[in-house]
Amino acid sequence: MPATHARRVARLKGAAAAADAYSVSEIPKSERLLPTPHGRTAWSVLGLLVLVCASVVAASCGGAATSETSVSPSAVPSSAPAPTAAPAVSDIPRLERSIDATMKQMDCPGIVFAVSAPGRSDVVIAKGVGDLAAGTPISTADLFRIGSVTKTFTATVLLQLAAEGKVSLDDPLSKYEPGFPNGRHITVRMLLNHRSGIFSYTGDKEFVRAIETDPLRSWTPDELVGIGTAHKPYFPPGTAFDYSNTAYILAGQVIEQVTGHAYSEEVKTRIIDKLGLKHTFLPSGPDAPAGLAHGYTYDLGNGLQDISAQAVESWGWSAGGLVSDLADLRTCAVAFGTGSLLTPEMSREFFTRTPMPTKPGTPPSAFSGLGIGMVHGWVGNTGGTYGYTTWMWYVPKTQATVIVFFNETSTFTPRYEVREQKALLGLLQTAWKVI
Repeated sequence: MPATHARRVARLKGAAAAADAYSVSEIPKSERLLPTPHGRTAWSVLGLLVLVCASVVAASCGGAATSETSVSPSAVPSSAPAPTAAPAVSDIPRLERSIDATMKQMDCPGIVFAVSAPGRSDVVIAKGVGDLAAGTPISTADLFRIGSVTKTFTATVLLQLAAEGKVSLDDPLSKYEPGFPNGRHITVRMLLNHRSGIFSYTGDKEFVRAIETDPLRSWTPDELVGIGTAHKPYFPPGTAFDYSNTAYILAGQVIEQVTGHAYSEEVKTRIIDKLGLKHTFLPSGPDAPAGLAHGYTYDLGNGLQDISAQAVESWGWSAGGLVSDLADLRTCAVAFGTGSLLTPEMSREFFTRTPMPTKPGTPPSAFSGLGIGMVHGWVGNTGGTYGYTTWMWYVPKTQATVIVFFNETSTFTPRYEVREQKALLGLLQTAWKVI
């Protein structure tokens, strides 16, 4: 292990141990309403959190950080007994052990793991650091790049446009991209359910080398599509399944063609504003937005590198460019998981299941809808981009939401990717048992 790498890992582990914390708020909430920009196929309303990660807050203010479980007395008279709502996780220590193991296997600096369910107390686990250089603890208020969770936004906008008669899911791609290879046989629906056969530009080695050597370079959608079409299709349209980021760039272009508006504007009007999201957006440039947790990767070589500043808003765009936070993704998990932003007809299309082939990190019996995934009775999506991994899940049986952020991803280096996918799958399988 290179000396610089060893120092980074030692600092990571020391800061993670110091900032380790979770909290359980005990105020029951009222009733209320499932891959990535790199082509990996892994799976993959905040409510009232009266006291969140008190020890992490203390550490950020200069106090000593220790692990503790917090029970909120807020909204309860001083003479009243403490609330008795059961936590949304049945075995918190077991989940914590699995999180610890996953962080160790991934060399992940920090994680936020949050579970919320009606009638139960929230469980929020925050461990590790959001900035290795400064030693700043990771926070539930941090922003994160959400990778392919962006695809759920893109598909939802297209389905809304279909409900309005502005586009049909059966339209051939050639209607919007004349001359596109196989365009007469690729439908809009195939773009969304990964059955188009279009090569994913993130599978191109020269593209990967380009974004690694110049992560701040801006890309156009046409450039990304051109990379995809320079390769042979994976298969004839509609005959199989293979994850394609190029298809979702094309979906973004269709949105712009039929509306005459920028993709980001349509997402804001149709989803962000409707749901009252406060911290979800497509960045305007490669600089790290204020409040963004630092993201780290091994893909650049020389150990764990900070990749917070990157032009993923351009090279990820409608396939993986959005930024969000815990509060907003909780709201999104419910809206997407219930199909509440869609008409009944389009909701049925949204949740139409296509079996996903089993690959490293992909759970058995996983299915893809149109921009959304389904596995083990959970509905949602996962995303990864350089330095960031995100889970956004809704559990229909209990109306629970499961939002998870990791500030490390190394998806372009096979030995790291396989290791990470196995670690993440282990954590997901534990989550299924305790949530």
